[in-house]
Amino acid sequence: MSKGHHGPCPTFDTAAETVSFDEDLYTVHAPDGTVLHDGDAISARSVPDTQDREFLEVTSVFDGASFKVPVPYRHTDPTEADYTISYTDESLSMNGFSSAIVLREGREPRAA
Repeated sequence: MSKGHHGPCPTFDTAAETVSFDEDLYTVHAPDGTVLHDGDAISARSVPDTQDREFLEVTSVFDGASFKVPVPYRHTDPTEADYTISYTDESLSMNGFSSAIVLREGREPRAA
């Protein structure tokens, strides 16, 4: 099987805040026009999810077709208001999404 004209799109490692793509298939430009390479950091271009996100311009080496790929949002550092602790069922809620068990030290449940 021959390689198709369009390989996998650029992907993001959100933990390392880098972009990965096949440089034989695509050229990728940052919003300011900077040429990005496979493995380059995109942390400077990711913004907290309360702001308008940036887009990378991706161009196919084969046919020049281009499209925009949104840069993932940067996760903001949690604040005290993001956490809710329920002492009755010993659960911890972060941003209303995940819950976990609050561990006890001694007899009193304590906020983690």
